[in-house]
Amino acid sequence: MANDQTVSEIIASTDIARNQLAALERALQEDIDKIRFDAFRDNRRLIAEELQQLKELRAQKAEARQVFMDLVFFTLQRLNRSDEITRLQQKMNEINEGLRDDLEDLKRIERHAATAAKIADALAKATEKLASLAAGSPIG
Repeated sequence: MANDQTVSEIIASTDIARNQLAALERALQEDIDKIRFDAFRDNRRLIAEELQQLKELRAQKAEARQVFMDLVFFTLQRLNRSDEITRLQQKMNEINEGLRDDLEDLKRIERHAATAAKIADALAKATEKLASLAAGSPIG
């Protein structure tokens, strides 16, 4: 099932989503850093509520990373189904088929050339033999 979005359009829409996910991940990390810094600044250990907040923030950050991975795979699927890629694959298949035909032609030419070389070698030996015989016997 192809779609009419161009590769550029697919990548552009993915970039928007990727940038939003990156901003979310940065915001989550800033919240994590703030909790840790506040405890450091106050020269104290993290309290239970802060530990719970850190746990939740890390879980949200992990989810954001998973969504990013899902976005990558979804984008690859969309690219694979795009009309541009479909046309490119068809063109590459045509080129490959032509190359296969060319390879078969070259193999056939190689076989003919090998046969011609054997014939030429046999003719050269026969000519040499005739020349040797002619040199040993008087003409006429």
